[in-house]
Amino acid sequence: MSECISNDISVTTLPGPTAFVAALVLSGMPTHKVVFEGFLSNKKARRRKQLENLKNEDRTVVLYESPHRLVKFLQDFLDIYGDREIAIAREITKKFEEVRRAKAGIQLEYFTDNKPRGEFVMVFQSD
Repeated sequence: MSECISNDISVTTLPGPTAFVAALVLSGMPTHKVVFEGFLSNKKARRRKQLENLKNEDRTVVLYESPHRLVKFLQDFLDIYGDREIAIAREITKKFEEVRRAKAGIQLEYFTDNKPRGEFVMVFQSD
């Protein structure tokens, strides 16, 4: 998968029972050790604590986020992890499927300027 991404070859996956597996594969990040955390808290202090707790995780981290909280999540992510790579997938297996792979700052800028729509899956590495 990472070879396809680096050569700008479009790839998709077949529908399955959960979006996180498809998003993980499409992210191009390591798939051999993974932790799925689902949705983080909608309360800022708790969400930031949850992100802090994942900071020393040695597995690829997969999270869900809603469109109305995505920009807040990205700001917290940038504050806690710095400007590191994060893959953001939306509308997996649907007509408007999209996977964006970029540094957190670029993602934040993009979704601040472009209203988030759909359900999102975030994939990143902590270490």
